[in-house]
Amino acid sequence: MGFFDKVLQSVGIGGVKVDTILSEHQARLGGTIQGVVHIYGGNSEQTIHQVELELKAEYIKEVDDHKTRCTATLAKGIIERNIIVRANEQIQIPFTFDVPEGTPVSVNRRNVWVETGLDVPLAIDPEDRDYIEILPNNTMAVILDAMTQVLGFRLREVECEAGRISGAQYAFTQEFEFVPQQAFRGRLDELEIIFLPITNGFELYMQVDRSVRGIGSLFQEAVGLDESYVRLRISNEEARQGRSYVAQLLEQTISRYC
Repeated sequence: MGFFDKVLQSVGIGGVKVDTILSEHQARLGGTIQGVVHIYGGNSEQTIHQVELELKAEYIKEVDDHKTRCTATLAKGIIERNIIVRANEQIQIPFTFDVPEGTPVSVNRRNVWVETGLDVPLAIDPEDRDYIEILPNNTMAVILDAMTQVLGFRLREVECEAGRISGAQYAFTQEFEFVPQQAFRGRLDELEIIFLPITNGFELYMQVDRSVRGIGSLFQEAVGLDESYVRLRISNEEARQGRSYVAQLLEQTISRYC
């Protein structure tokens, strides 16, 4: 390889390229992501030290009243090392990648992706990004159905925000914000839930925001006493008993704080 070719490849011109093809563009919490990494050789032979996959997510961090979008790495792994790619050669590397239980689920938009990186000496490392829809596992789906279909809450907003609470896996949490439409209407302003994965289920971290009723409640709201923070564990076995059963567990817990 001539000196000029080396210079071009060092800035990514005429070098290897990568394109990851996912088998499906959906995956469930605790499930797997499968696909194939396609590597395309450049104008001359190159060595790839390693092929790395990362599962990443975007979250919001507020600094001085300004919201900034940040990126968190949820999981990563090396699927191949020390590959020699000849000029114009095509290499395919199949992979299977686990989806951690604490991965944020996709509601309204996709903010989770698989990022593929090639570690190529003396060159700009080629990268590829593939967004994927993360679906709730069975237990989370039952809890969400219990909230919306049985207890009549409306899911108003879902946001990933910076901040760590005890039991959380990452430096951000995904918050589900509900507003009452039926049973708790007039008793609650809103209810926020964070799903914390535990062995055999979820621990729900709930912020119960009570409605203002009377002078005493107005004072409580002014000093921030109208909010309660509650933890409730729901196991996979309880979720298998159905959304009506889980709705009873939720209703009993929420009722104690409003």
